[in-house]
Amino acid sequence: MTVSRRAMIKGAAAAGVAVPLASAMAGSATASAASTNPRMGEWEHVTSTSHQEDWTQQIQGMCTDGQYWYVVSNSERRRCVYKLSLDFRTTHASLDAPDDYPHIGSPTFGPVRKLIYVPVEREGSEPTYVWRMTTALNSLSTLKLYGRTAGSRSSQKWKAPWVAHNPVDGLLYSSAYGDPDLTDPALQVNWLNGFSPVTGCLRKQVHLPSKLHNVQGGVVSPHGNIYLATDYAYNGSKRIYSYDLSSVVDGGMAKYWGNIPIPGSGTGDELEVESVTLAHLGWSGSRDTYVTAVVLNIEVEDDAYLRHFWVPSPGAL
Repeated sequence: MTVSRRAMIKGAAAAGVAVPLASAMAGSATASAASTNPRMGEWEHVTSTSHQEDWTQQIQGMCTDGQYWYVVSNSERRRCVYKLSLDFRTTHASLDAPDDYPHIGSPTFGPVRKLIYVPVEREGSEPTYVWRMTTALNSLSTLKLYGRTAGSRSSQKWKAPWVAHNPVDGLLYSSAYGDPDLTDPALQVNWLNGFSPVTGCLRKQVHLPSKLHNVQGGVVSPHGNIYLATDYAYNGSKRIYSYDLSSVVDGGMAKYWGNIPIPGSGTGDELEVESVTLAHLGWSGSRDTYVTAVVLNIEVEDDAYLRHFWVPSPGAL
């Protein structure tokens, strides 16, 4: 039996399930260097969904190519990447991480090479890895993240909690985690690092106007706006922050667009903000949403809560 994409969307909406109505904005191969203000102060949290499946166990983040979701699970029982249908109902494939990958983080999709990139942390061991795979979840060679030249030390040392493909300059961006309890300046997030997706060498460093802590995930829009999800409560809320990377030069300062609190993300360790992604989702009885934050409930069987946001100008993301 053949089910059309339109029929699937209509059926999912009737059942109260959301599916992307268009290709993921961050998965577009068409980039524009003309960044615009995403007007974060006008975003609204429309709805939330909760999930308890194999793929939600220690979920670290997700990305989409507009056809499927790719979800990273860092569970000690099974550390792997899942390929899910757009309505989350069907697992099409999964790929187990190698035994020597102790922590896999928030992923990204690169539309030019059509690859999934997953950061790998090995505590105290350098260099940091980026695990590359096809959208069919066939594992490819590992990318090592270096400084300016192959073999040189990255300023992130062994930390890489997230990676995000920037369609404007083609680089893979990442950062340290930024633990507020540590004093090592290299572990505070006041710089973003752009690495070559081919050589792994550092190609661009972007200065942030102020330091961030506990950065868990990031995503870059086709216009070059980056959105960073943090697990650090500021003024009582964990937040998504946005900056303009569209025209910043190596060593330059990113323009700050603003931030928005993530509802129901807690202020302590019981709930953990993991990532943020861009996708157009349609809902039954609610407005469409365009930004989704992933929140992990560590204490209750690793439930995953997805917080979905409406935005006033989707084209400005």
